[in-house]
Amino acid sequence: MVTGKIKNIFDYHKKYFLITFAKVFIKITMQNYKITIAYDGTKYNGWQIQRNKSVTIQGKISELLSKLEGKTVEVIGSGRTDSGVHAKQQTANFVLEHDYKPSELLNYMNKYLPQDIAIQTVEKVDERFHARFSCKSKTYRYRIHISNIPDVFSRKYVYDYNEKQLDIELMRKAAAALIGTHDFKGFCGNPKFKKSSIRTITDITINKTDAEISIDFSGDGEF
Repeated sequence: MVTGKIKNIFDYHKKYFLITFAKVFIKITMQNYKITIAYDGTKYNGWQIQRNKSVTIQGKISELLSKLEGKTVEVIGSGRTDSGVHAKQQTANFVLEHDYKPSELLNYMNKYLPQDIAIQTVEKVDERFHARFSCKSKTYRYRIHISNIPDVFSRKYVYDYNEKQLDIELMRKAAAALIGTHDFKGFCGNPKFKKSSIRTITDITINKTDAEISIDFSGDGEF
């Protein structure tokens, strides 16, 4: 009788030990990955997954990784982009239960993602890294095509304006007034915008060639 009780106690502790070990093992093998992404946003409804199941960049990447893991994988972006906006080096991160080599993930993702989404880099990072909260700065570029000759290769990525010559020095002077922390609510397209419209702009660079003007905004949020 006593032997039976001892055996039951032993079996219980053995089972508890194995369950605890399994939990610890799973926790240890969870790996956080950071990726940089380039994409042509022409046919996408921005970065963020939406309730109406629109086609988004985040959705495409999450769907692919979820198939790999056999469960839903949350992909965290450093920021959002609107419909039709493109990116060259957007950062994101995700956590996987399996420990893959960065090169394996890079090859897998670029093989099965659409051709208008490219994973540029994959690296293992500390579990505390968060693409959104760890982000220090964001840069947005606006391109204005000013030539009378159409650019057939860049037409999807520029705004055409050739009605009159733009004064670059006057533009730079006006842009200087935006440097710093301001409330940009007046620039919001949605009058019911509920989130904070306060942004800090650290730099605005305006460059001009014969055919194009580019304006780069750098700061702490979406512009």
